[in-house]
Amino acid sequence: MPARTDIEIPFGAKTLRGWFYEPDEPRPWPVVVMAHGFSGVKEQRLDAFADVFAEKGMSVCVFDFPNLGASGGEPRGDIDPAEQINAFRTAIEWAGARDGVDSERIGIWGTSYSGGHVLSLVSSSENIKCAVAQVPFVGPPMDEIPAPLEAMFASERERTSGSPSMVPVVGDGFAALPTPDAKAWAEAFAPLAPSWKNEVTLASVDRLLHYQPAEKIEDSSVPLLVVLALNDSLIPATMVRSVYERAGGAKRLVEIESGHFDVYLDRFDEAAEPEADWLAKYLT
Repeated sequence: MPARTDIEIPFGAKTLRGWFYEPDEPRPWPVVVMAHGFSGVKEQRLDAFADVFAEKGMSVCVFDFPNLGASGGEPRGDIDPAEQINAFRTAIEWAGARDGVDSERIGIWGTSYSGGHVLSLVSSSENIKCAVAQVPFVGPPMDEIPAPLEAMFASERERTSGSPSMVPVVGDGFAALPTPDAKAWAEAFAPLAPSWKNEVTLASVDRLLHYQPAEKIEDSSVPLLVVLALNDSLIPATMVRSVYERAGGAKRLVEIESGHFDVYLDRFDEAAEPEADWLAKYLT
């Protein structure tokens, strides 16, 4: 198995923590920089994907976003897409400067919410040779936020003191990810990820429902692989396909007859194998 070490990446006053994989290949290595989706942490099967990529001859940098998992930052459970994109950029720069890595061969991989970040990064960042967006968040599925929910968000935005309001990530009532398969995923992976918490700030949900990561996807020339879950209950397949069609540059769409979370386990090989081949094609 590839060697894996714990890493710390300075990120302003916070620290990003994660893993670095070294393949059994001569240096210098290409590197793939990876992060999880909304509220997720690296123990929720990112190690399985990283193992596959490292076995293809690539080094891999996996990290938790700020305020989540092993990474530092307050308030805990606060998810800001702008901060997460900046953290992704910081991890890319850190990984490219690591001893043994070829800074001219950097790929990025994101899933769900971080798949959306990948779509943003390929439109606005240099020195990325290729990218994978797995079941990516491409924008809010609703055209208009219901008035009662918008009122909750507005009240939270006006808060000037005290602890932030918290909401469940998954659950039977109001939740950030309100689908039965999201709840089943969280329950199934709880033993693997004790650092994962079933709560995020209400502001995190507000930001999610106003986030448009693919606004400039036509500007991208980075080779892009998109993995589409045809039965996705969180991100409509029609929306993902529309964004893919707008993307510039070399691209490939992999469609899997699955739900949003099946790619992490039951349909893992159908996602990981073409992803590894795509990354290896442009990086090795």
